Amino acid sequence: MLLVTLTGCGKKKMDPLVEKKQEDYEKVTHSTAEVKRGDFPNKLTLTIGMEEITVTDYKFEERTIGELTARVVSEENAYIIPTAVAYVKEGDHVNVGNVMVEATIQNADKDLQEAEKNVNDLALELEHNRNLMEIDPDLGLSDVIRSGEEQLALARTRLRELQDQKTGVSLVAKEEGTVTFVDKALRDYGILDTYNPMVKITSGSGKYTVVTDDPYPFREGEVFPAYANDNVYDFKLAEIVDLGSGSKQLRLEPVSDISGLPDSQKLDMVVEKVPYKDVVYVNKNAVVRTEDHAWVYIVDENGYREAREVVLGDTIEDSQIIESGLEGGEVISVE
Repeated sequence: MLLVTLTGCGKKKMDPLVEKKQEDYEKVTHSTAEVKRGDFPNKLTLTIGMEEITVTDYKFEERTIGELTARVVSEENAYIIPTAVAYVKEGDHVNVGNVMVEATIQNADKDLQEAEKNVNDLALELEHNRNLMEIDPDLGLSDVIRSGEEQLALARTRLRELQDQKTGVSLVAKEEGTVTFVDKALRDYGILDTYNPMVKITSGSGKYTVVTDDPYPFREGEVFPAYANDNVYDFKLAEIVDLGSGSKQLRLEPVSDISGLPDSQKLDMVVEKVPYKDVVYVNKNAVVRTEDHAWVYIVDENGYREAREVVLGDTIEDSQIIESGLEGGEVISVE
């Protein structure tokens, strides 16, 4: 695809009664750059920052437990028992969404046990009558079986109602971290306390971290330079945490003295990757992009521009690798 744009001299259409004068030639100039070809450094720049250590308390709100208790239907001779179970212990690692503690409120009266027994008895009686009918259809048990099916359906509905009264609320981890506290009464006896934390989670590593999906083969122990305020500091990769889908968190420890840096300071860490060999590259601002195409403007010595379609490779900071369409040495417009 070639598009040619011409800029240069031109003529006005003059009124014949007006003295005709030729306009002076005016050459339009463009900001230009030379297309480069050769080996190109391949750098990955990542912004790292300190991951603060935080402690999060998890507890049941009194209002939540109150609302839960209110959903239970308390009948005569019934009593309400709040119970809880901890699924974590101190030292466990938890991820976002893990259920750590579950509190249940159960209507623990004899009606639940009686409802379960009633369902079992009716089911056995119905099965017995069906077996008798298979042996001797002349017994005339059809109405009995039909009535038994209706009674069993009603009994199962009642049982589900009572079982639904056993419901619960949970403490769910909202961040990744380590369990550093579990309430002793909860852990040993399943006792709820709405005034104090049931679990504490410590998050953050106190290390400098960054998340990246770059395919560079990072290795623990590697040392990378990081820049801030015109100074350079060395950081060692201490841990790589796989986050799934090709993404990973890098946790780094300073090798250099960083005592003069505030904890909030961000640094640009540079990873030197394998350089590109014998490639064509341009200033990325010289490339015009659409959804399906990309091109650059070649500029000749007279200032004329010609659009040339190109195939793009990787973008490295301010430079764009060109896979095809340019050879190197051409002059292009950088607007």
